[in-house]
Amino acid sequence: MLAIIDFFLQITLRRRGPEDLPDSRFLLLAAALCYTIVQMFLALPIYSLSVMLFRSVLIDIGLPSLSMSGLISIRWHVSWYWTTLTSDFGTSA
Repeated sequence: MLAIIDFFLQITLRRRGPEDLPDSRFLLLAAALCYTIVQMFLALPIYSLSVMLFRSVLIDIGLPSLSMSGLISIRWHVSWYWTTLTSDFGTSA
């Protein structure tokens, strides 16, 4: 677990890039789950437990995913999408 956290820290410090991450859907799911939990705890004091809390978290996950998909498809590097999305969720969490 510490190795994964260190890897995301290395990406944050720009010593490694998202291309160094493995193309793993499990790692993407784990990073997205951690990101979702962190975002819920950050938005909880603002929205309390309401529908707006879940909407804001869904928007917070959906917008970067869609914009990243569009930007990567413009550059014709669709194979980078999963690793870039994993590094985005991991470093943001």
